[in-house]
Amino acid sequence: MSEIYLADGVYASFDGYQFCLRAPREDGDHKVYLDAEVLRAFDQFRKRVTANSVAYDQIDRELGKLQAGEPSITDGKR
Repeated sequence: MSEIYLADGVYASFDGYQFCLRAPREDGDHKVYLDAEVLRAFDQFRKRVTANSVAYDQIDRELGKLQAGEPSITDGKR
């Protein structure tokens, strides 16, 4: 898969094994690689620290819709 722009200067790609998050900087790109184990750990961390956040509740609902193949706000169908 080719690289896509996410937001806030962050680009993402996937090589079939791990995700790469890239943030271009003047002194060179900053990269973070997330394999399945690290991605699972990050998701558990995200859920723990955002458990009482209304904003992240909405994100979790939208992710659930996307995973189920349902229309979501990201489809422009608000």
